[in-house]
Parts: sequence; C-alpha cells; structure tokens
Amino acid sequence: FEVKGDRVVGDLYRPGREGPHAAVVVAGPMTSVKEQVTGVYASAFARRGLAALAIDHRGYGESGGVPRQYEDWRRKVEDLRNALRHLATIADIDGARLGAAAVCLGCGYAAHASAGNA
Repeated sequence: FEVKGDRVVGDLYRPGREGPHAAVVVAGPMTSVKEQVTGVYASAFARRGLAALAIDHRGYGESGGVPRQYEDWRRKVEDLRNALRHLATIADIDGARLGAAAVCLGCGYAAHASAGNA
C-alpha cells in the first residue's frame, strides 16, 4: 500500500484456515524491519488463528521513503494507521475485527495509531 506517495511493504501472515480473519498490524522496536521482531510475532499470531501484518515503515527495509533509517514516530504512527486501513480492504480479513499488537517501543506507536479508532 502507499502512504503519501511512498510504497510501504509488508508480509501478511494468515492462519491455516479459511477466513474472514480478525487481524492485527504488529508494531516493533525502533529500527526493526519485518524480517525481525514484527515478522516473528506476526507468524506466531497466525499460528494461533489471527492474521497479522508486519511492515517495513517508510524509510526502512523494502519500503520507500526518505530519509532512510530516520526515526520519526509520527510517520510510523501514520504508517500503522494506513496498514489497518489496508487490512480492511483484503478479502479474507474481517475489517470489523482489526487491532494492533506491539513490542518494545512499538507499544507507543500502536497506542497513538489506535487512539480514537475504537
């Protein structure tokens, strides 16, 4: 999906059964990419029946955006909000059952991304 013209790349982990699935976007540590912490957690969620999306925030990993490797928490919150919107468009995802999961500093990003979205 895109955020402000930059491509955001992620890996969607699905449970081994038919949907529609409840889903979460996984927020991780400051400089983590989807192959690290968030991917490990997303895979674990999927094995337990919940679809989970691990992303590379803009400026990190395979995602577009500059500057590279620059910590901007507001941009990460925006990426997570857009990831949730994107999840809601996927056919086997239940858009009414979305949430955020987080590890380490990602807890702050996820809390900000979720605020006002209940």
